[in-house]
Amino acid sequence: MADTIRIDTEALKDISAQIGRIRSSLESIAGDVSRSVTEVRRVASGQDGIIGKMERTRRNTGVTAKHAERLARALYDSALLWEQAERSIMNNRFPDAGDSRSEGGAAREKTGNPVFNPDSGRKKYGSDQGSPRYDTDNYQAFKDLIEKNTGKRFKSNSVLKKYLSKMNNEGCGYAAMVNTIISQYEGRPADFKRDFGYDMYDSNGDPNFNLLMVDLYSATDNRNPDGSINKYEDFKWGMILGDGWYCTYDPWTDTTGSGTSIEERGQKISYFLNQHGVSCDVETYQGQKLTVKQYERMINNGLVEHGQVSIRVSGDPVIMRDANGNETYSFSGGHALTVTGTTENGLLRVSSWGKVYYIDPSDMGKDISTGYQIVQIKS
Repeated sequence: MADTIRIDTEALKDISAQIGRIRSSLESIAGDVSRSVTEVRRVASGQDGIIGKMERTRRNTGVTAKHAERLARALYDSALLWEQAERSIMNNRFPDAGDSRSEGGAAREKTGNPVFNPDSGRKKYGSDQGSPRYDTDNYQAFKDLIEKNTGKRFKSNSVLKKYLSKMNNEGCGYAAMVNTIISQYEGRPADFKRDFGYDMYDSNGDPNFNLLMVDLYSATDNRNPDGSINKYEDFKWGMILGDGWYCTYDPWTDTTGSGTSIEERGQKISYFLNQHGVSCDVETYQGQKLTVKQYERMINNGLVEHGQVSIRVSGDPVIMRDANGNETYSFSGGHALTVTGTTENGLLRVSSWGKVYYIDPSDMGKDISTGYQIVQIKS
């Protein structure tokens, strides 16, 4: 019997995240060196040798940061490709699995909202902003949605991939919005198709997270609250670590993006739903920490349902845990997540990158800024 090849894709993603943190540190060092060069020039004229060495250090650090970014992205992409290959193999070996899942209406009712049920048998635990890049079967559908929303027609898949890469790099907030929409349409596929124009579920019975993600992103990215185009929303100054010159910036080839604030997400989801004839109420609690007791009180009083609440955490470190409270990994920066439940040991269960994780509110100390948002769709 041939040996079985096993690839620890989660380990690859963890390494990718670690390299991403190293890249952030390198970028910070490059910025510090640049500021130091300015200061040396100001107070120490005639020190051209020192300034030259510092300039070379800045450039080399910037180049190293770029290489780290490419390596991190390659590792993450490799992990996703391997997962895609494994799913394809399993589907070929067990072709009936998809059919039994798509016919499981009774099981859905028994387990509640299966979008956020870890035991539902669905491939994704919510939306994953990186997934559309590898969903090549839907590339044409993505192009059609982008053209509908922006007037931009992607003639080649390579340009589309750059656009989807940018969506991945800044898309955690958009993924949270997708989760909010899908969760509130769960069990109402006819209403979803009426409002958005495409099926809510794919042929396997899984939610069409990727289609809605591309639709929402292309309709709201690089736009002002009133829907007008803001070409420079994602522009970052800098020749090495930024997007180059302001006058030559092209948002369609930008692969980094700038993310979304919690206020911007409220504006974007309201605008998107309004464009589809759907209204919603948005409540934003910036700077307020969501506790387990608060969330459970809202659920028990019927004020919200699982999937309607998203949280924003930002700082160093942001800690992701497993169901037992053990740290799985941590990172610095900001991230948006969808709250999907709680545990008896005082954790918030969340959806992030299409997987289930847990957040301990006690980790959100003075070095962590946070807030939460409730979106209730009225359709």
